[in-house]
Amino acid sequence: MSNKYSDIINLPHHESKTHPHMSRLDRAAQFAPFAALTGYEEAIIDAAKINEEKKLLASDEIDEIRNRLLVIESQLSYKPFIKIVYYEKNKENGRGNYLNYEGQVKNIDRENNKIVFVSGKIILFKQIYKIEL
Repeated sequence: MSNKYSDIINLPHHESKTHPHMSRLDRAAQFAPFAALTGYEEAIIDAAKINEEKKLLASDEIDEIRNRLLVIESQLSYKPFIKIVYYEKNKENGRGNYLNYEGQVKNIDRENNKIVFVSGKIILFKQIYKIEL
């Protein structure tokens, strides 16, 4: 029984006289994923996020946040490390999410009602839901 490729199986590999041999790296690049819709994946991830309404705080919760801000302010020279839960509104769709942030506090800016972190992150007082020292 003969194989249908028996006439060519032992021939040497063809080398082009006009085109140089392509490296393995260049050949692999041909098969890299192609994103026809730039930004589509990010849009899908953003749309999948659960958006929440901002919760109204009770007066005792507001007092607790104020007290913790006073404690943080008294320890600013040590750059205290805190954990904070805050509400961030999405500018594009008007909805928002509760986010967690951890970091060292650089300053409590009472004039502009915000916390400034060593990292440069800024959280407004009105966004704060919870602070852990």
